[in-house]
Amino acid sequence: MSSGLWQQVMASSSFQGFRARRQGRGHVPARKPPCPAALRPRPSLATAIPWPQWPRHVALPGGALSAGIDQQALGLIGYGGASGGARARARRPSQKGHCGEAVVDKWVQPRADQPAGRSKLLFTASELLKGALPRNQPRLHSCCAMRALGTLVALLLLGSQAHSEPEWTYSEGALEEESWPLEYPACGGHRQSPINLQRKKVQYNPSLQVLELKGYDTPTGEFSMINNGHTVQVSLPPTMRMTTSDGTEYIALQMHYHWGGASSEVSGSEHTVDGIRRVIEVHVVHYNSKYESYDVAKDASDGLAVLAAFIEINDYAENTYYSQLISQLANIRYPGQVTTLRDLNIREMLPENVDHYYTYQGSLTTPPCSENVLWFVLANSAFLSRAQVWKMENSLLNHLNETLQNGYRSTQPLNQRVVEANFLHYPTQSYVSLPEFQSHLSSINRKLEFLRRSIIPKKFKRKSDNLLAGSMSW
Repeated sequence: MSSGLWQQVMASSSFQGFRARRQGRGHVPARKPPCPAALRPRPSLATAIPWPQWPRHVALPGGALSAGIDQQALGLIGYGGASGGARARARRPSQKGHCGEAVVDKWVQPRADQPAGRSKLLFTASELLKGALPRNQPRLHSCCAMRALGTLVALLLLGSQAHSEPEWTYSEGALEEESWPLEYPACGGHRQSPINLQRKKVQYNPSLQVLELKGYDTPTGEFSMINNGHTVQVSLPPTMRMTTSDGTEYIALQMHYHWGGASSEVSGSEHTVDGIRRVIEVHVVHYNSKYESYDVAKDASDGLAVLAAFIEINDYAENTYYSQLISQLANIRYPGQVTTLRDLNIREMLPENVDHYYTYQGSLTTPPCSENVLWFVLANSAFLSRAQVWKMENSLLNHLNETLQNGYRSTQPLNQRVVEANFLHYPTQSYVSLPEFQSHLSSINRKLEFLRRSIIPKKFKRKSDNLLAGSMSW
């Protein structure tokens, strides 16, 4: 413990009272002013309160929410994402009706029996102090027990604040992208993602077969969608599976998006192709089916696989398969907010052609940057209208209450890795891939539309001038 923290502990009334009693002086701490009745903790016993009925909620880093249930229990709710776990804060109101509260801020891992993507964590004071997560409903503790734990809670508060992990960001804050390796050593590894896909260096592998996507085109059920403070994330059912050409089956967990939008920058994909960044990139995260859960697979060398796809702008058509997702963004504007989507057809939200892809060994593109991800980056793109892209780039806020934009990691060195593809690329011939052709065609159409709008008024002006000249000649 640092000298500053130790001085705070030495100066605390709890420690001074303990010290005085040991020396026989009977030290009595100064009486605090009574708290207004409206702010006093409720005297009722702690009960298991359903999530929608919790009395108050406070947004915290990591997408966690805390709630003060009453003076005899500590409670919180956290959301576990692809990284597993969430920062959470538990509050204990002060005793005897005085204002103030003890706060314990710590990192928690979701229980294995909780559904992926959202883990409800409820536990009592003693469980928090022991560092254990509950397996049943919160147990009740008497006021005397809570008073006895008061000093220990204060000490734990000081220690947890001294060692709390800062919230990672892409470009601002104490833990911006360049500083990720300081807290997450794997982020400085040699197999990091994303990368620049240099097509001249990509090796064609004829043994790579088309990916088998099972359950992607079954638009049934409910899909939980959350603003996790970094992007929008949709939880996927385990019936969605991807089988690779070697027969390995991966179970879908969640999908999320990376976009740009800040400072007149349009493109926001994480992977680039020959240095060109696309507008949006979607990631469908899977884990190896040979492991019983994502929590187990995330630490295995062959545990994860991500299916990635680019999204481009189509100026003349709205993608109706994205209508529900985009319209619901307004309901998750703030970090930690959750909404429900129904009957999504995930297959139709991907490119029309999913046969061709690039593949390589990489990592998660966000902390902890685990280097156990097999990447499949589709060669073709999906399309959204310009208005739809604008809504994705401007609808959500991050933990700093700023518009969530430019949420992508810069490309990482390839080092000695090899990128393979299941299709041929002919760099010496006048060959243009379908995504490039569609992008160029869209650009040509925009220019033609601009010329049409600028030329037609001039023609009308000439005709009106001619008519006017003819009338004056009479």
